[in-house]
Formats: sequence, structure tokens, C-alpha cells
Amino acid sequence: MQPNERYDLIMQMLSSQDMVTIPELMRTFDISIETARRDLNYLEKEKLIKKVYGGAILFNRIGSISGVSQRMVENIAEKEAIGRKCAELVHDGDTLFLGPGTTVLQVVKNLKNKKNLTVVTYSLYVATELISTDTTVYFIGGRINNKDAHTEQALDRSWDFFCPPKAIIGASGVSSKYGVTDFEPGDSYIMREMLSRAANIILVADNSKFGLVHSCISCPISDVNRIVTGAHQKEDILQDFSNYAQRFLFVDDYPPADPSQR
Repeated sequence: MQPNERYDLIMQMLSSQDMVTIPELMRTFDISIETARRDLNYLEKEKLIKKVYGGAILFNRIGSISGVSQRMVENIAEKEAIGRKCAELVHDGDTLFLGPGTTVLQVVKNLKNKKNLTVVTYSLYVATELISTDTTVYFIGGRINNKDAHTEQALDRSWDFFCPPKAIIGASGVSSKYGVTDFEPGDSYIMREMLSRAANIILVADNSKFGLVHSCISCPISDVNRIVTGAHQKEDILQDFSNYAQRFLFVDDYPPADPSQR
């Protein structure tokens, strides 16, 4: 199949779904990851799509998309800064558990030059980002949650074989009282299993997640060893987390999302 034919078919796919993923393109067109990325690079250059981590969304739907596609582009400057800073906490030879989430993906983007990493994850997006690197990736199996592209339940209990010294996780909500919370029971269940084995838990979360509480608790904030977040945080949130002030690692090399805070 010629590139122009694939371009047309990719656009047809995006006309009926929020997002296309790189594994989906590889499977649909029987192409390599490099070819899939070149196709997306071309379409983005033509201003037809917007690349996001793991795939692409339609350029003219960025303002109206929902779910994981929307989260890919929300607070992106802050998430990129968090990703750069958190990657400094990862060293050559580390074994990591990497949870799902768009901020964790920003960390992954900055891990590709690390040497001899071993990663355990249940996020398809995380696994896809690392597929062309020399990182050893163990993917926890289970049923696929097509809304967020990660396994909803690790049915084979493959986590039992791992005891990662370091875990990097994101969150849908972060509360001083209830800790790290998420929407899905499956997420929280797997997260608890893995975090119970991790000696060092690092939370990455942009400012918008603090003060929010969702229905499922993944871990108490007291279990988190390091919290990497943006420096443009509200004063009442800082006060609420004052007991954990020493655990925060703030990044400030990004513009605040709210222009009034500049």
C-alpha cells in the first residue's frame, strides 16, 4: 500500500473515532512502528492531525474531544516539565513500575536514553513508547479498557512475579485526606498490588489534580515518597499538604495554565 493510500485511510479512521494508536496502525496496515510514526508526522505537518503520545487525534477536534484524547493535550506544558524533572530521579539499571496516565507518559518520553531499565506496566501507551528502545518491558496482561488503553484487570496475576524497587504513578485526584484516587476500581486494585511491593513511590500530577477526590483509593498520601508537580499551585492546596511539604519536588520551567498567575 502506498503512503497516500494509508493517509486517506487514517483520516477515515479518525472520522469515526476519537483517536488512532500506533499499535492500531501497525496492525491495520501491517507496517513497522517507524512507518506508522512517519505517516503521523506527515499528517501533522499538513495540519490534519495532532500527534499525542501513543497515536494521534484529529487536528480540528482538539477543542471537543473527550476521554484520554482530551487528557493528552490538557496542561501539556506543565506535564512536560514534570516529566523532565521526574526522569532525573530514574537511574541507569533501575527496575520500575509505571502506572497509566498522561503525566506518566511524559516521564516515559524522557527515559528513552536511560540504559538497562526494566519496566513493569499495564499501560499500552507506556509500552508503545518504549517498544523501540533497549528497555526491557514486562506487560501485565488482562482485559483491555478501550477508553484508556490499559488493562482493566490483571487476570493472570503476573504482578506476583515482580517487586519493583521504584514506582512512578499518576492520579485522577490527589487529596491529603484520601490520598491518590482514581475513577476505576480495576485501576486502583492493580495499583495497590504493585505499590505494596514498591520501596519508593513517586507521584507525578499536574496542579489540577490536587484537592480532587474520586471513588477509588489507590494509596494513601503517606505512602508516597516523592510528589513531582508544578510550582504554580494554589496557596490553600499548599497549606492542606503542609504536613508533606518535604516530599514535594516542584518544577517551574513552564508557563502557568492560567494567564492571571503569570
